[in-house]
Amino acid sequence: MPEKPAGVQPPRERRRPEPEPVALDIVHEDDALLVLNKPPGIVVHPTYKNQTGTLLNGVLWKVRHRPGIQPSIITRLDKDTSGIVLVALTPDVHAQAQRDGMAGRMIKEYLAIVRGVPDPPSGAITLPLAR
Repeated sequence: MPEKPAGVQPPRERRRPEPEPVALDIVHEDDALLVLNKPPGIVVHPTYKNQTGTLLNGVLWKVRHRPGIQPSIITRLDKDTSGIVLVALTPDVHAQAQRDGMAGRMIKEYLAIVRGVPDPPSGAITLPLAR
């Protein structure tokens, strides 16, 4: 077996998100879906850097007593971005949302607030997204 280069760390084991009380601004809730207003500064789902205090941890806490619920994030936002986040409460709802997105039946819109006067005054960003 080849040796690892010096300084290379083994991959971290991914832990399952744990329910914990996190404040949620719920816009809509039914048996299939949660619609949340995410403030800036909160991570949507756990990462290796942020394993607690996420929106998903809070959702898991909220639904912890509801049997058969398996929440999963449909739409994510970056940590410092505010906006609406959709959370499917069952795998079937998540799968349907993915199909709707692929078929163009779900549209995401973003609004940016800028300082100064953009030049040009309007347009579209058509570049691929990257980290």
